[in-house]
Parts: sequence; C-alpha cells; structure tokens
Amino acid sequence: MSTKPVNVEDYRTLAQRRLPKIIFDYLEGGADDEIGMKHNREVFDRYRLMPRRLVDVSKRDTGIELFGRHQAAAFIIGPTGLNAALWPKGDILLARAAEKAGIPFVLSTASNASIEQVAAASKGDLWFQLYIVQRKLAEQMVRRADAAGYSTLVLTTDVGVNGNRERDLRNNFGLPMRYTPRLIYDGVTHPRWSLGFMLDGMTTSVCRCAIRPG
Repeated sequence: MSTKPVNVEDYRTLAQRRLPKIIFDYLEGGADDEIGMKHNREVFDRYRLMPRRLVDVSKRDTGIELFGRHQAAAFIIGPTGLNAALWPKGDILLARAAEKAGIPFVLSTASNASIEQVAAASKGDLWFQLYIVQRKLAEQMVRRADAAGYSTLVLTTDVGVNGNRERDLRNNFGLPMRYTPRLIYDGVTHPRWSLGFMLDGMTTSVCRCAIRPG
C-alpha cells in the first residue's frame, strides 16, 4: 500500500504486513470455524444510516450520557488482550487515544500493562474488564481498579471455557511464547515488529500483566 490508509480494511492490510503470522492470526482469529465472526459482520452490515434532509447542522453534538457520565460519542474502545504484542505500549496508547477522543477505554484482564500503569498514563474514563478465573484473584483486581480510579466494571460472562481457537492451535501460539525455528523465521521476516517487541514488549508481551500490581 503506497497511499495513506483511509478505512479499516486499509489498516487491516498494514497490520497483516507488519505482524508475524502467529501474531496476526491471534489478532484476527476466532473460535472453531469462525462462523460467529462472520455472523457478527453480516449483522453489522445490515445497519443503514438514515439521513435527515434540510435540518440545521451548523451545530453538531455526538455526545451521549452513559452511567451518569458524559462522553463525546457513542463509542467505547473495547477490551483486547496482549495489545503490546501488536504494538509497543499498546494498552497505554489506546487509553490515551480514548482520552483524547473523549470516550471510555476498557482495559482487558489479559492486558500487558498493569491496572496502575494505565491509570497513571491516562486521565480519561477508564473501565476494567474482568474474567473470573479465580475468585480471590478477581476480587484483588477489582479492588485495585477501584483504587486506581476506574469508573466502571465490565464483567465478562461468556467464557466458561476458553474458545477453541484453531489458528492459534495451528501456530502453537501460547503463553509463554515458544521460540521455535518457525517463530524465529517469522520474526526475522518482520523486522519492524521484532525490533519494537525486543525494545519494549519482550518483558510484557509474554504474560498477563493486569493481574500483577505495579
């Protein structure tokens, strides 16, 4: 791609070029035959904009009130795990982008940056997404998020068991990452990603750092 990206598909193409296959498949993949992902896209594609004609648009306001708080638009940056594997300091950069846009950012339980690190880096509206794997650990994380100033708890209830992510199984993707010859070759052929990973992500991209303090 020689021109500046202008839509989501353009950014997807850039991501596919930049990331090793094992990382891109983690980003894009879903469970089993990925029928649920296809269904979600088909449902989304059915939405249509309903234009209104001959109305005053000299002053426009996309803001909404949600949970008693104002946000600039009806959008939220949802929780995604292992963002530092995709881009150095991914969680922190997303939180700052959300703050700049005036919308909430939801930190994943499987984040690379800790609860406290993200709170220190952004003054925006921070939410915390929780997987309950161990009740005591979950309680500790909720208390830490509350102490760090997170406004909203997002409880994930649809993961009774981990999804059967076939792409990850084929790529032997797991934590900690296993440095096989195939993975090393994948990294060598994607030097920009590898350099960023070594300089910033090597210590964080291999573990779920939201679960540890500081």
